[in-house]
Amino acid sequence: MKKLSLLTISIFLLLYFNAYSQTFKSFQTRYNFGVSLEFLGTSPLGSANIEFMALKRPKSFVNIQAGIGLISYANDTWSFPQVVTYNYWLNQRNNTRRKDCNPEKKERRAEYFLEAGIGSLIVPELLHGEQRHFLIAVTGLRTHFPLSRKSVLFAKLRFIPYTKYIYQQEFGMALGVSL
Repeated sequence: MKKLSLLTISIFLLLYFNAYSQTFKSFQTRYNFGVSLEFLGTSPLGSANIEFMALKRPKSFVNIQAGIGLISYANDTWSFPQVVTYNYWLNQRNNTRRKDCNPEKKERRAEYFLEAGIGSLIVPELLHGEQRHFLIAVTGLRTHFPLSRKSVLFAKLRFIPYTKYIYQQEFGMALGVSL
């Protein structure tokens, strides 16, 4: 028997797991790109964000968020929050009858995702023109409400368990729509 090369084995495993993962029912959200407004959360007062789904798997996806936020009205201090989160689909039960390509109207319901990730808050001119970077850990609950076949309204409740920025809030919420 011939010895299989590492490349042959890795290609076979890649094809096998790709075919195996396609057999699962995936969530029906057609979300790829969206905009959101966040109150508290990643930026101390609030932020306007652009979001992009970077990687979609049948039961999860990776989301990249970047925006511009406000730290202080009095000092006119701005921030630039960026967050990368992993979102895992929570309500997977009772979805065996749904067809992914053409969901029926009665089956369009809210989908819940557990969100966890890491981000950074860039604060230019915080101390006499010195730019600062702050690391942020993010966890939370993300909910998608399908509006139509291609549009989704999403809401996020976030908890910030770790940050070194003293003005950072521990809780936040966001509301957005997919484009």
